[in-house]
Amino acid sequence: MNGPKGFRLPGMVSFDKNASSGLQPTDRLNKLLKEMGPVLGAAKVTVSEKGIDGEKMFHNARIKRTFLEKLNALNRHISEEEPTIFVLYRDDKDVLMVTFVPENIKPKKKMLYASSKSALKSAIEKADEGCLIEEYNTTEADELSSKRYQKHKNVEAPLTEYEIEKLEMDQMETAGGYGFLAQLQKAQGSKFQLPGVNLKKTQATAKKEDDDDNDDDDDDNASDSD
Repeated sequence: MNGPKGFRLPGMVSFDKNASSGLQPTDRLNKLLKEMGPVLGAAKVTVSEKGIDGEKMFHNARIKRTFLEKLNALNRHISEEEPTIFVLYRDDKDVLMVTFVPENIKPKKKMLYASSKSALKSAIEKADEGCLIEEYNTTEADELSSKRYQKHKNVEAPLTEYEIEKLEMDQMETAGGYGFLAQLQKAQGSKFQLPGVNLKKTQATAKKEDDDDNDDDDDDNASDSD
């Protein structure tokens, strides 16, 4: 049922997927996160109404596991009844945050985990300033494998509205740059040249890209007519 913006039936609860749960990482988890980067460690993180807590994984220092071997072992550390978040270091500035949230759990628990991830990411960034965090969200145990993760990586995500606008702006600025250089060359004479800029080559490249785009459009139109 549709209604005006802000409309809500009595008793209806409004959820914001970006809202924060207000829960914070425990001191134990914060300490663990600070220790993980230099040793490329891994942690299993759980969320409850008491806070965001975690424990070290792969305790046996004599067994050296690669990042992918750790990823393949995650499905031995889950329960089909409970969500879990794993934090894995690929190197000291590169983190993979794997979230496992089974479909059959209660919505309240799903919301608790979803709304606590921002606090966890902030704690990771605070513990290891400048690190990059990649997220991998899963709902099934067999997704916790290097093969499924790589398949997920190979699927190109659609551009967001912001990314589309930025791409269009970059293209406009690039096109404007070509025009500006051409005007300078016309005003200053054929010998005008900016250091490191081959205007003829740049314009030829731009023209070739435009021609290629037009050819693609013609092919698409021909396919549509068929």
